[in-house]
Amino acid sequence: MERRVFDLVVLGGGPGGYSSALRAAMKGLKVCLIERERLGGTCLNWGCFPTKSLIHDSQLFSELRSSEYLEGEIKLNFEKVMERKDKVIHNLVNGIETILINRGVMIIEGNGRFVDSKNLIVKKKDGSEVTISGGRMIISTGALLDPSPFRTDGERTLSSRDALSLKELPRSLAIVGCGRRGVEFGTIFRGFGCEVVLVEKGDRILQQEDVEISHRLRRILTMKGIKVMIHTEAVDAKISDKGKIILSLNTKKGLEQIEVEKVLIPGRRFGNIEDLGLENVRIALQDGFIRVNENLETSVSGTYGVGDVNGKGFLAHKALVEGILSVDQFTGKSMKIDLRLLPRCTYTSPEIGSIGLTQKEAEERGEEIEAGKFPMAASGRAATLGQDQGILKIIFGKRYGEILGVHILAPQATELISIASLAMRNEMGVEELKAAVYAHPTLSEAFFEAALDMKGEAIHFLKSGVEL
Repeated sequence: MERRVFDLVVLGGGPGGYSSALRAAMKGLKVCLIERERLGGTCLNWGCFPTKSLIHDSQLFSELRSSEYLEGEIKLNFEKVMERKDKVIHNLVNGIETILINRGVMIIEGNGRFVDSKNLIVKKKDGSEVTISGGRMIISTGALLDPSPFRTDGERTLSSRDALSLKELPRSLAIVGCGRRGVEFGTIFRGFGCEVVLVEKGDRILQQEDVEISHRLRRILTMKGIKVMIHTEAVDAKISDKGKIILSLNTKKGLEQIEVEKVLIPGRRFGNIEDLGLENVRIALQDGFIRVNENLETSVSGTYGVGDVNGKGFLAHKALVEGILSVDQFTGKSMKIDLRLLPRCTYTSPEIGSIGLTQKEAEERGEEIEAGKFPMAASGRAATLGQDQGILKIIFGKRYGEILGVHILAPQATELISIASLAMRNEMGVEELKAAVYAHPTLSEAFFEAALDMKGEAIHFLKSGVEL
């Protein structure tokens, strides 16, 4: 059997995998990257980018259809929407492949299984096998989705992947679970004109977000025509005589049923570790994920676990940073990155961007806090965009004025949150935010106004006149 030797072998070609491969190659290492499906992983192919392409088109269609100055019927060509999404993915995947090749990374398409801590056997797509040896190993195989207690069939009961491959727009859709993926898919399909029901067994949507942001978004989604059911657990799904799905729900009022054309089950995540041969190297697992230490190293010396597969958060930018940090652990000086300060982004309309502690978390830690807020209804730039719902909220430590958390519900919130990331990384506080000069009119001015609001000094709104 053919055998090849590398300084670093990376299993998985998603953001964590390709970032680590590129980092190592730029440091002069001989690198091999093994991918069993499609380069770019879930993010490029079935997650971040296809959904953002659909969200853009959905929002554009919704805005045009509700415009006060356009006349006549605006028709949707859903097939063309999906074609554009596929083109975006194709171009991005090709771009990553081109960069990897030009950096000298060897890409092998196939399934890699550990033989021991330094060797894998890769079964290529053509059926041939090759032994790959590496001085160090990085596992970045991502996560899979479990729709339990339901089963997805790709026709009526859909997984996230199924939803991104639809040929026709469903007339009605129920989505079970109101985490980031659930509300994003709800935004997409409602924007295209589909009747959408969101089902959440908890007491609010987006449990990880600040309570105020969560409640505000729920009201906005409801205003857009999305039915949001909280304290509601989906327990069964059956096909009706008409070929639709009857979804049985446990609610506070008892058992209820709704009938929809399709049901989407985003599901819960677990590590994509099947058929990797981890038992051959005794890599420790924890709750279905690869266990890693603070340096991202597994229980086996010289082998690292980065991205979703380590279960420490499911964000593409987390995986990207971890890929870089894992390589830096064994190649010299490491970047100083505080992984506690990871922005969270939800691409609804308006968007959500958040970082750091929520107000509830800060209070539970015993922090003495003050909050500065600026409603988008008072933002001139938001008014020009026709998107003046939402708020920017900053949680400050009362004694020193340090930023503990930032929570934004606004247009382009996923862009704005990087300002907060930069400020918190450099330990800026309320005075520094007030001292910066923000271009006018922009959405970013909300940081200035929220900082001023802490002492009741905001320029463009009065608390007594605007709902907070």
